[in-house]
Amino acid sequence: MLADPPPPGFATDRHRHELGSGTDVWAGARRAISEWAQFDVGWAEIATGGEPPHAGQVVIIHAGWFGAHFLAPCRVVDTHDVEDENFAAFGLVYGTLPGHVAVGEERFEVTLDKATGVVAYELYAMAAPGRWFTRLGRPLLDRQRARFRHDSGRALARSVGESDLR
Repeated sequence: MLADPPPPGFATDRHRHELGSGTDVWAGARRAISEWAQFDVGWAEIATGGEPPHAGQVVIIHAGWFGAHFLAPCRVVDTHDVEDENFAAFGLVYGTLPGHVAVGEERFEVTLDKATGVVAYELYAMAAPGRWFTRLGRPLLDRQRARFRHDSGRALARSVGESDLR
């Protein structure tokens, strides 16, 4: 699960977006991840069966990309909800399934630094092209991944009531 360093040929994305601070923001961020709000990007949809993330769950992402539409199946491989006296984290990891345009895994997580009260959304992805057309168009795939990284952070910020990322 999310090898570090990744296997040869895999690119990684690791980004952190501060969402705000305090218990209300933390509660909103946990709810947002439970409701898959990171996919409320305007150009992609996720079919979850109306369920919060849970291990073994299969989800289908429908995304438009340069006038083409793709279905991207994934399986949730892990969910976590950890807390100690200094830190809390809540999130999920999913892996791609056959038919996805990429091969890899992605972690969506919100964290709380209890010393500062800062709540952040963290996205970590490890991916390689999974289809012939994404191998040929690797720069386009990388650009789309960057677009999702940015838009998903903004979606989480909107979901917890922040007008913009910090």
